[in-house]
Amino acid sequence: MSVTSLLGKMKAALAERFADVVAVGVAEKVVTSAARHTYFTLVDGDTRLRAVVMRGYRGHRPAEGQLVRVSGSVIVYPPKGDIQFSVTAIEVAEVSQ
Repeated sequence: MSVTSLLGKMKAALAERFADVVAVGVAEKVVTSAARHTYFTLVDGDTRLRAVVMRGYRGHRPAEGQLVRVSGSVIVYPPKGDIQFSVTAIEVAEVSQ
């Protein structure tokens, strides 16, 4: 199987299984690109997941070190072979006591 085919199958499987999910974590390495997409790493302890907010999103953008609750889907970005969280909504998460 080619790499292209494998990533295509992974992309389809993730799109089916993780199309509408919510995750909570700390936003780190927040960067907005020249194309106005915001990239950050969602961190929970020792676990990390890259995330992207597309330029058309009009809601809250994460700040460095902020605890956030993100809604969206898990995707594969084939050109880099990366798994990312494609964010459709962000809210500041409440810290439970």
